[in-house]
Order: sequence, then C-alpha cells, then structure tokens
Amino acid sequence: MDLGTLRDALTHPGPVATVYLEARSPSEDAAAQVDLRWRDLLDQLKSQGADEDTLAALREVPEHGREGWQQGSGHVVVAVSDGVLFAAPVDAALGAGDWASWAPLPRLEDYARARSRATRQLLVLADQEGATVHQLTVAAHTGTRELASEQVEGGSLHSPHKPRGGGVTHTRAEEASYRNADDVVAHLREAVSRFRPEALVLAGEVQGRQALRHEFPDQWADFTVETGSGGGRSGMIDEQLTSELYEIAGRIEAERAGATVERFHSGLPERNSVEGLAATVHAASTGAVETLLVEHDAPVIGQVWIGPEPEQLALDAATLHQLEVTEPQQDGAEPALLRACAALGGQLLEVPSGTALPDGVGALLRFDPGH
Repeated sequence: MDLGTLRDALTHPGPVATVYLEARSPSEDAAAQVDLRWRDLLDQLKSQGADEDTLAALREVPEHGREGWQQGSGHVVVAVSDGVLFAAPVDAALGAGDWASWAPLPRLEDYARARSRATRQLLVLADQEGATVHQLTVAAHTGTRELASEQVEGGSLHSPHKPRGGGVTHTRAEEASYRNADDVVAHLREAVSRFRPEALVLAGEVQGRQALRHEFPDQWADFTVETGSGGGRSGMIDEQLTSELYEIAGRIEAERAGATVERFHSGLPERNSVEGLAATVHAASTGAVETLLVEHDAPVIGQVWIGPEPEQLALDAATLHQLEVTEPQQDGAEPALLRACAALGGQLLEVPSGTALPDGVGALLRFDPGH
C-alpha cells in the first residue's frame, strides 16, 4: 500500500481520535444499532480524554450519510478538534469489533495492513456491443471493493449479431463486432494507464470476449485472465465470478509477497534491507525506508518515543532530546513507523505468517542509513 495516501491523517499533530466500527449483517434496525454503537464509541473516547470539539466532529459523521453508513458496513474514522481527517469503509473480515482510541498518533494499522494485501483488478464484462468496466480492489481474505464502473458503448451503426445464411449482412455483423471491440479497447487503454491493474479480468459473452482479445495489445497478455463467468455486460458480478476474483487475488498476493520476502532476505547482507525494531526505527528516522514490512497476525512489538515531526522517532527519549525535541511522547511502534514512512511516500506490505521478522517488523531500503 502507498502510505502517502494516508499522509494527511498520519502526520497531523495529535492527539488524534481513531474509531473503528465493525461491519455487521444488515438488519431492519441496522440504523438504530449503528447510532447506539457510535454513541458508545464516543463515550469511550470521552473517558480517554478526547476534547469536546473532536467529539462534536465525530457526532456529525453518521448524519452526513457516508456511503453504507446505516447499512451495517464497517468504517474507520480519524478526527481531531479541527474536524474529520480521514474516513473510509473497512472490510468485514477484519473482525476486531468496535473500538476507539485517543492517542498521540492515529491507529490506522489494521486498515493499512488490509489495504496492503488488496490487488487492483480491472474487470471487463463484455458482449458484442460494448462492455461494462469495473475498477476493483480485491483481497483474498477481506473482500472486494468497487472504485469505479463505466458502461462503454461501441460506435458501430450496424448490428454485431450474425443472421442465418451468411452473405453481406453476415460480414457487416463481424465488422460491427470488431468496430465495437476497437472502441472498448480504446477506453481500456486509458483505464489501464490510469488504474495500473495487476490483473485485467475478461468476462462475459463468448463472442464479445473473442472480439476484445483479438484487439488487445500484446503487452496485456501477461496480466489478462479470461473467464466464462459473469454473463454479458449487464450481468451481475455473481458468486462464481467473485470466487474467481478472489482466486486471482490470492495468486497475486502470494507472488507479490514471495518476491518481496526473497528481496528482503537477499538484501540483509548488503544492508539493502533491515530487520527488527531498532534497525527499522533508525532507518525510518533517516527516510531510508522504501517498503515497511509487517507480518500477518503479528503486531509490531514495542513502544517508541516520538516528536512533532514524522522522522522524529527513537527507542529512547534521550535520542530525541539530542534532536532538540523538548517534550517527546511515547506511543506504539507501528503507528509511529507508519507516520514516518507515510511522510516520504513509503509503501507498506503485510507478509505471510512464518516470515519470522524479529519484533514483527523489517524494511526494504532506499539507501543504507548507516549506524
């Protein structure tokens, strides 16, 4: 995950309120239940010392009708006295329950870890007249989220459906099908350039898929997956297609993690990577971290001292005093590392259990941070 997308929330001066509302199954009284749970979370924040301005900003969140808010979906919200800094849906599979934090730094670890496993998939539901194009993030363990969806109509004036008997009309139908495919592929070129999918999933009617594949650039072959699921472009993303999207995501996740872990281990002797809390904190404080690595189901162990600037973090307060930080604060190691890496546009990747990262953390480096 590109931590730069969380920079504004992670680097804002604290203290900061972070609230997680767990996803629940939709029910008739879902809206009332959400309101009750939300009030309970605000009470928790008040007991932790949250100020009234921050609580007031959070009280308004459900009233603004954020997407899916009253339908039982999960949400994470970060707020300060000036207002809401960050709000996003969270995946049901996180399963950590409702909780709230009032602390020097935001608690976006769970959200960032889940997003780091997500894959970008461009789903094309095709027929001979056009396609519906879905931009999705898909994680094998935490679900699918649609970022955008567009209907693409082909520009042919003739029907692409072949009549019986062949002849001129038959030829026009073929030409119409490929003209429509040209128009869809022109749209896909822009979508691929903008969205940078890790998989282009081609689904829908057989004839529509065939026409599109005939027009696809050769360079798309490495990340194109074709499936017969999904029906035509008006078809739903049904259970079978969703299952296939999860399988594709699982393969991409495994390949991505495997390549990263191999790079991590091979880089240790040459100090192109580091492991353990002390080395990772030092690297983050110098801006050397390219990709922060955390291990699945293994929280980063330890506390660190922080100053007002993202790169001001250390294992002891004395180090920050040497940097003229007059009032260092202690906070969790993982949120402090996320803040430091986000400030310089670093990445986060959660690697599989069993990677055996000391203290649950390591990093790929941009440069050797020294000792």
